[in-house]
Amino acid sequence: TTESVDCGGMLRSVNATALRGLRASLRSFRTIAPQRVDFNALSEKITTVDARAELDAFRRTHNELRQQAATIGEIKTIDWAYYSQNIKSVGLVDSFKKATETLAPQTMTNPFTAELEENFAALMKEAEEAKTFSEGQILELEAKLKEMDTVGDIKGVTMAEETAKYPELVAEIEEEINNHEWFK
Repeated sequence: TTESVDCGGMLRSVNATALRGLRASLRSFRTIAPQRVDFNALSEKITTVDARAELDAFRRTHNELRQQAATIGEIKTIDWAYYSQNIKSVGLVDSFKKATETLAPQTMTNPFTAELEENFAALMKEAEEAKTFSEGQILELEAKLKEMDTVGDIKGVTMAEETAKYPELVAEIEEEINNHEWFK
């Protein structure tokens, strides 16, 4: 004859053990999650019917998750001796006990951070190079502005003063005249 075995309590205990990892994850989630979402303020900003329906669906999901998070409490230890005495299926309790003891919650890994940090470092290097180039351009333009400010009134400047100030320009002009480059 087959015996009717009530494994509901044991399954709940195993399920509760699996929730230990979830509880640890929720602790870290609770530290970064906002404490309250103001759905009334959100609904005032929404104008379309479809958007309101989506907000209502989000509100229902949010409330359901908050209720689930609130019901997670301390996990009771499993009384394996009690189940061994009351469940007559050979090895069933031992297999559940072994599965429960070897159960480890998954650790969260982040494979994206290293790549993002590498890309960010490259962008920062590029930005620093652009900054250095811009600072050089600024210094050069400020020097030209100072030079333009010192010129002052151009009406009183003579050709002799300008040729004395820029002898390389005079040499270039004479070379163009000698080479008959009139429309350069």
